[in-house]
Amino acid sequence: MPKIVIIGGGPIGLITGEILARDGHSVTILDRDAAEPRLDADSDWAAWERAGVSQFRQPHLIQPKWREVVDREIPGLTGALIDNGGWRLNLLHGTASDAGVREQADEWFDAIVVRRPVFEGVLSRFVQEHEGLRVRRGVRVTGLIAAPSSPGVPRVCGVHTSHGAITADLVVDAGGRRSSVPQWVGAISPIAPREFREDGGVIYYSRHYKLSSPFISNGLTDLVTQHETLSVLVLPGDNGTVGVALVTSARDRRLRGIRENVTWESLARRIPAAAPWLDSEPLTDVMPMAGIDHVQRSYMVDGKPTVSGLVAVGDAMVATNPTLGLGVTLGTLQACVLRDVIAGETEPDLSAAAERYSDTCEKKLKNHINMALSYDNHRRVEVGEEIAGAKYRPNGSGWPTTVALTNGARLDPLLRRAYVSMSTLFQESTDVLSAQAVQDTLSRYMTGPRYSIGALGRAEILEAVS
Repeated sequence: MPKIVIIGGGPIGLITGEILARDGHSVTILDRDAAEPRLDADSDWAAWERAGVSQFRQPHLIQPKWREVVDREIPGLTGALIDNGGWRLNLLHGTASDAGVREQADEWFDAIVVRRPVFEGVLSRFVQEHEGLRVRRGVRVTGLIAAPSSPGVPRVCGVHTSHGAITADLVVDAGGRRSSVPQWVGAISPIAPREFREDGGVIYYSRHYKLSSPFISNGLTDLVTQHETLSVLVLPGDNGTVGVALVTSARDRRLRGIRENVTWESLARRIPAAAPWLDSEPLTDVMPMAGIDHVQRSYMVDGKPTVSGLVAVGDAMVATNPTLGLGVTLGTLQACVLRDVIAGETEPDLSAAAERYSDTCEKKLKNHINMALSYDNHRRVEVGEEIAGAKYRPNGSGWPTTVALTNGARLDPLLRRAYVSMSTLFQESTDVLSAQAVQDTLSRYMTGPRYSIGALGRAEILEAVS
């Protein structure tokens, strides 16, 4: 039975471990944080501390695509989340009960809404019931064990840890966007891995509330809204909770004051999507989070591996702005690719899996990743221009089309379906936007105002925080 070591015990490390263990592999997950998950949702939220995870208590969205994949690959997991207070929210229709507007397959757009600590706690308890999987907490990985391999490419055959050496046929990096693995590879290989890193340029200012009435929304168009120099997330969670995040540019000094509860609430009460929930019981003070880099890594350089026996999944491979909520979904899709690649290997040590894995991920996931990175880059530059009092004038039609689709989705059912289909990875953006009916309808919004009705302008935002 091949031995696999996974660096990192967050959601992607756990999901990858479970998928591989179900395929007959012996999997050990190493997590540097010693704290164990608690016994239930309330104690996971209130008392579980994950010092190594900066976003642990930030608002959290899991795409419907994740639910679809997990229902197939890890039966019972979404049921366990619901048993612990998670619930299904349709991102196309929201909480609307009118069956007349729904098409036969619209249940595909059901997401499981749950807070990150509860999600990870349920997941941790669920996967540890599998015989072929072991989670070791409080074990810090300090380097890679390497052996010479033909034709001169070092073969990773285990890891050095704070508790001694652990050998493996394959090492999987699920250590997140700040993973140290690229530096360790550089220490053993003459070819440095390829890494692109760029400051995401945003700060999240978030609070959670215990709702006094059921959560109601129109779906994704209410959960993520844009305003001049500001983006807003209103993300429901398990057990009658909601998280609200005000997302600003890291360079916007005039909005730094919203780290204070009173100033944050003064602004949030002017936001139509957020205001209805602010009279509920606050569960947290404002929680700032910055330093969210965009990261793309590859251990293939010019078609050649830098090492063998090592792959990366989740944010350790590609990390985008969390606003789009794609991280867990993309990481889970990568885990499925890895499982399939390994199943096709003839060598018991799995050392050659990295090359096929990288190629397959490139083919299957490139368009989704490029969509997310393009959105992030345009929005970052646009906000910077708005702070300076200028209007963003991008080259090409890509960003104006995205803006028109986002605004039109709030008013037109056809564009709403197109927008949600793209955003939730149900369809490729090229397939959605090439449809003639979408093009014809979208043209009506191409010359409209930048922001939807009800969006705040810069002057109103500054007035609220003054």
